[in-house]
Amino acid sequence: MLFAWAAACQAERLPPIDSCARDPSFVAFRTRLNAAIAGRDAAFIRSILPTNAFSNAGIDTGRAGFIRYWDLDHPARSRLWGELAAALRLGCARDRSGLAWVPSLSLDEDAPDDATHDGVALALPGAVVRAAPSDRGRIVAALRWHVISIALDDAGHGSWAHVEFGGNRSGYVRRDRIRLFTANHALFQKVRGRWLLAGFAPLD
Repeated sequence: MLFAWAAACQAERLPPIDSCARDPSFVAFRTRLNAAIAGRDAAFIRSILPTNAFSNAGIDTGRAGFIRYWDLDHPARSRLWGELAAALRLGCARDRSGLAWVPSLSLDEDAPDDATHDGVALALPGAVVRAAPSDRGRIVAALRWHVISIALDDAGHGSWAHVEFGGNRSGYVRRDRIRLFTANHALFQKVRGRWLLAGFAPLD
């Protein structure tokens, strides 16, 4: 972690990386996982959960807790599919022990020191900062993989987020075009030749 909180406002860019693509076994596993997500295949997810799987920042722990938290007994209404699919689109990084982290920014050494602060976010492709919270607002900037911060007066809900970036610039961006650094991340581990989903929970 190289940057202090102030640097989070300097519009540094952290595009996703995919170092996991070097491992053919993980590529094959990820392809199967994406197919399971598309088909809402809860049976497959159950099959890749270890007994100590984690979710919801440790509140619901273990395989049974994971299944309960993500409502896998009712796959049609589970939030897991959309959230895990979104995370998988944002790269993958391996740590020294061989664990695979998704998104890759979960393990990025260039992430801000205060990345676990709820106010630090990443501008996703297509993020347009406007002077007012409206599609008719004057365009202030177009961002792509830039580190931004959520303004203190932002209520945390609604279609538009009030953000700050580039030192002293601010504006509004659609909330679905940003991703908080604390958003859910997935951790995968290889056990006896099989990739398992060790957990999916907010980054702390």
